[in-house]
Amino acid sequence: MSLFDGVTFFCTSTLSDKRKAELTLLLEHNGARPVPLGEATHIITLSLDYEGQDGAKEGSFVVTVRLS
Repeated sequence: MSLFDGVTFFCTSTLSDKRKAELTLLLEHNGARPVPLGEATHIITLSLDYEGQDGAKEGSFVVTVRLS
């Protein structure tokens, strides 16, 4: 069993393509899988105000990314 088994995620357009690719690789390696926004259990974003938020699955978690 992997750390993120059962987790689905969506990276919003607030993230750069490079950051999306890095996060996707890391999360998939640990059992999560990328899905469309409406199917995601976790939404990864830089802002709580992201494009398409009305299409998010009810009860999904919003994870904000802090850039260093």
